[in-house]
Amino acid sequence: MTVARASLPAVAARRATAGLSEWSAWRATFRSACLVALVLHACVALAAVLLLPICSPRKGLVVQRTTRRFAQRALAVLKIRVTVAGRVPNRPSLLACNHLSWIDILIAHVCFPGAAFVAKSEVATWPVLGSIGRLANTVFVNRTRKRDVLQTLPALRETLAHRHVVLFAEGTTTDGSFTLPFKSSLFESAVSAAVPVVPVALRIAAPSGSTDVRQLVCWVGDASLLSHIPVLAGLRAVHVSLRIGDAVPTSVPDDVVSVPHAKPSRLRKQIARAAHQAVSRTACERGARHGMMAAAPKLTEQQLQFLSSDRRHDTLVGRENRISQRTL
Repeated sequence: MTVARASLPAVAARRATAGLSEWSAWRATFRSACLVALVLHACVALAAVLLLPICSPRKGLVVQRTTRRFAQRALAVLKIRVTVAGRVPNRPSLLACNHLSWIDILIAHVCFPGAAFVAKSEVATWPVLGSIGRLANTVFVNRTRKRDVLQTLPALRETLAHRHVVLFAEGTTTDGSFTLPFKSSLFESAVSAAVPVVPVALRIAAPSGSTDVRQLVCWVGDASLLSHIPVLAGLRAVHVSLRIGDAVPTSVPDDVVSVPHAKPSRLRKQIARAAHQAVSRTACERGARHGMMAAAPKLTEQQLQFLSSDRRHDTLVGRENRISQRTL
């Protein structure tokens, strides 16, 4: 009996928001219905795109525009207001973000048009959504197996040669009070592609400034998406701050002397740590009080020297070749 009651989104919403003046049941019902209508409309439109007799690149552009339009309308229905500070580089880069909720994906689609995403490999097998993701240049990765992550690096490096890539580097969501360490494996693609890593900090705050309300916006724990939508939709309004920090370089001028025995794994871990510190100082409770994105820590001279070494590329290519040979 308890399981049956917990599975109902309306009951879960009333329990989670008990005693909060910012939440309304009629508002949750109305906005949830509007969101369902938007999803159905977007699915029909995207399914029609898949059937059009046009080449894949043009299909990809249509998919990106349709997805971005859906994200804009969904944020408007949910009364989510986004404030953006900073700018991404003009050249392709790896955008390392913290992850708070499913609305982060909508916000990224709106704020970074044309960017590709890194998604879990299970999404590629989903009907319709898997095809849409491939047309939108989504890179699918299985984070649970290191060999699969390394096999993904060539595709991710190729994508980084043409466009920005959004990476939720924590690998899961948090309630915003802290930032989990960034998983460094996929940062190796930015090092081998010689593109910068840009820290992006997301912070959610309701008009009342209540920590309880912010925790309702964040999608954490075992809550299903279906049960979380009315909880979020019933809130009066949500304000999201997106701050773009200074890029963490992964390449240096050619006149820097190379280091003969440096390891690429240490370099990508240092880059991931630098991006994590910059995001954490801004997205978490203490760092947000400063109001500005913290500058990413500078890499050491030895680490920067290794970036210009030919051994870096040889090591990465050799590792990928060894993995390919094992799988064959």
